Amino acid sequence: MAWFEHADPERHRLLEQSSNFFSQLPPREQEILRLAVQGLNDQDIASQSKISLHTVRRHIENMLHRTCDVYGRKLKFRQELVPKIAPYLFFSPEAAQ
Repeated sequence: MAWFEHADPERHRLLEQSSNFFSQLPPREQEILRLAVQGLNDQDIASQSKISLHTVRRHIENMLHRTCDVYGRKLKFRQELVPKIAPYLFFSPEAAQ
């Protein structure tokens, strides 16, 4: 049973979508998304992850293509995806690792 099973139905649905999406990501993309949720910009993510800015942006683009499978459309990264994932990352024991 998921930790969010007892949430209200709408919140449960949103958290389940976030869980499904996040679990599909490779570890590097999970790391980039975690850093974006913390408020880092692309350049800061690149510096902290020790990868190029171009690589960060490529990972973000790859994530956005995956949003169609879970959310039904391609989301905007900081305006839509990050706010959808933030509650899951802040409250999920699994994602906190």
